[in-house]
Order: sequence, then structure tokens, then C-alpha cells
Amino acid sequence: MAKPSDQFISSQQMSHSSCSSSHIPKIRAEQGQSINITLVDLRPSDQRRQPVSFGVVVDDATQEQMTLTLNGQDEQVVGMSTTNSVSLVLDEIYDAPPFIIGYRAYGCPDISGPKGTHVERDGSEATVKCIDTEQKWHLKCRGVHWIGVIGTCTPMAPVTRRPQTQPTPIGDDDKLLIERDIVYLIVICATVFLSVLVITTGYVCLKRAQITRGVSKPKPPPEAEWAFGANQTMTLLAKTRPDSDYLHPAAYQLDDSQSMPTAVYDTPLPNPPTIKRNNDEDYNATVSSTSTDYKKYFVLDKDYMNTKEFINNV
Repeated sequence: MAKPSDQFISSQQMSHSSCSSSHIPKIRAEQGQSINITLVDLRPSDQRRQPVSFGVVVDDATQEQMTLTLNGQDEQVVGMSTTNSVSLVLDEIYDAPPFIIGYRAYGCPDISGPKGTHVERDGSEATVKCIDTEQKWHLKCRGVHWIGVIGTCTPMAPVTRRPQTQPTPIGDDDKLLIERDIVYLIVICATVFLSVLVITTGYVCLKRAQITRGVSKPKPPPEAEWAFGANQTMTLLAKTRPDSDYLHPAAYQLDDSQSMPTAVYDTPLPNPPTIKRNNDEDYNATVSSTSTDYKKYFVLDKDYMNTKEFINNV
């Protein structure tokens, strides 16, 4: 078994042991390691002029061969295997010059992670991953040792499934109850719908009646033309003749206890203001007439009669 330290086997040991052409010796290291092979020439200096070959080293996995040849150097490197196992295939060494084969294990052996993990290796690096979780740890190879820390996978909480319940078969009585509930629901919905319909119809009819009543309601009669004429006459007198007795009738004494004002239509008419209109003197300039009679006396009589009727009505 190859180890991280140098180990040797001489030609004398191989010639006196069972190492022959019928028995091929093997050199092994731990899984994941490689084996370095060296050759030491024990011949005297004056006998090293001629190179001598006496066998090969075969990589058991790839079947690659490395020739064992003495070329006059004291120590020479034969090669490095790619796997952890090699075989020494030697010729007849009884007449071979003396030599020593050295071997040594290189690299880090494969590791097995703790329970619940698996290891992925890529050359001199390895990754330990948890199976049930996403936890992982990275390791690096230095010489023949792994550098790094491997933790413990934290178990996940178990997922409990909800028990499946079998549907209960519906009997005849249950079907009857379900149908009766459906009938009740339909009746209630129909009642609510009809109620809303009746209320909405009544509201619409009421609004329509109010609108129709508002349109057909007679408008109040316009102010009488005579009231307009009388008001205009009195307004004109109040502005132009504030001292006139027409708007402020004189009172006469009946007795010692009371007095009564004289009616306006019994009071003599004052001289109306004179206003020029189309070079004609007109007593009432604020009221126009369509009559063909003489405007001066027609308008005066009209206003007087209207004023008298207005006061009597009051």
C-alpha cells in the first residue's frame, strides 16, 4: 500500500521473492489518490554509459504504460499514475543491473460525507451537499489532506398531508330538504324583485304626475295695465310735485274725537306736469295709448278712473 511518504523496493528483493513473470506485483493507494514512481540506478559510474530497460509500469484503469529504463542518472522520475493502482511488469531481472523502485502516494483520498449527504469531487476540490436541504460545504485538497469544515444538515419540518375525507352519500330525505330550500330561495328572490318593481313604478308615476301638474298649472295673470299706468302716474307726481295734495289728501274735522281722510278721487286734480312729446303737450308721458281719440283727455280720464277703481277695491 502506497503512503504519503517514500517507499522502496529493490531488484534483489524482487529476484528472491515470488516476483517473476508469472506473478505481477501491484502497488495501490487509497481511492482518489495517485502514485508517483521513481527509479534509482545502483550501478557504478563507469557502467552507466549504456541505458538498460527491464520492464514497464501499467496504470490499471487507463492501461497506460511507463517504461522502466536506467539511463545513467542516480534517480529519475518514471511517471505519475492517474488512478490509485498500478502494476509492475518486469522482464527477467536475474541478469539485470541493480536498481531500486520508489513509489509514493499523492493527492487527497476520496471522502464520504455524513449521513444524509453526498460528495461531489472535481480534482482538488470537493463539495459536500445535503440531500434533503440546500446546505453545502466546500473543501480543498492540500497535499494529502482536505481543508474545510463539514456541518450537519438541518432536517426540514415534516409535511403533513390533510386526510382525505370520503363524500357522504346523499339520501332521499336529504334530497327532499335540498329541493325545499331551493324552492324557498326562489320564492324569496321573486318577492324581493316584485317589491322593488312596485316601488320603482310608483316613484316614476309620482314624478311624472308632478311634472305634468307643473306644466298644466295656469300662470298668474299679469299685472293689470291700469295698475301699471296708475303707479307710473303717481310715481311721476311724487318726483316732480312732492308738495301736491293728490298723493297726500287733506283731512277735514268731523268732530272732536276723530277725523277721516278725503278720498283721492274726490280731491281736485292738480295741474299735471307738462312734457313735450313730438311738439304736443301730453298729461301722461309714461303711458302710451293706441286709441284714436285725443290723447290729452283720454289718457287723463283713463288714469283717473283706474285710480278710483283701484282705491275702491282696496
